[in-house]
Amino acid sequence: MNKNILAILEEKAPSFSKGQKRIARYILSDLQKAAFLTAGALGKETEVSESTVVRFATELGYDGFPQMQKAMHNALMDKLGNSKAGGISQNLEKESVGRTVQALSSARRIYLVANGPETMLAEYMGACLERQFPDVHILTAGSQKLCHIGAEDMVIVFHFPLYSGETEKMAAACRNAGAKVIGITDKDHSPICPHCSDCLFVNAEIKPYGYSLLRPMALVEELLDALISGKDGCQ
Repeated sequence: MNKNILAILEEKAPSFSKGQKRIARYILSDLQKAAFLTAGALGKETEVSESTVVRFATELGYDGFPQMQKAMHNALMDKLGNSKAGGISQNLEKESVGRTVQALSSARRIYLVANGPETMLAEYMGACLERQFPDVHILTAGSQKLCHIGAEDMVIVFHFPLYSGETEKMAAACRNAGAKVIGITDKDHSPICPHCSDCLFVNAEIKPYGYSLLRPMALVEELLDALISGKDGCQ
């Protein structure tokens, strides 16, 4: 299905039940948050059951909730106005992207570190990587899995304003354990940079409610595309 999910929601709105209308309104009003929620979490936000969310996805014409979630991600990319032409690729060093893809491909285990809003990026990337790699873990504050990290592991750290101090500590611990640490952050003097062997920089647009995850999400998609296709850089 190639049609934008926002257009589908607007088109089918008159036929929705009361619960389905709540789901549709939530997606239309806060796409950035909705796109990163699980079916269960979206159900909680809209006060419907997880099964209602899953049925809603199929009634929209998707094979299931994962496909609907992908459609929401695509809609986010559309809102960026063609992210790759809009500066994401231009701001990335192809050598750094290539090293990141190579490290992911050869790692024993992959860890994604994040706290706060960035956790949504880590969870999405982790869910995608799990389809290709057998040992992927999400690390947040207080995670006991930090003690298992070693020199054969790859760690990706997400760090954006207001810069979680806990994330910085976790990045330092991973680097001290000998793991290869890659930072995804907004500038070269981000607090995690001293703890990373490489950093990929992407602007985090400031909004009245905080900062937008749209451009970091575009970078995640770009990395996944390069990794899955076997490329060592961006288009």
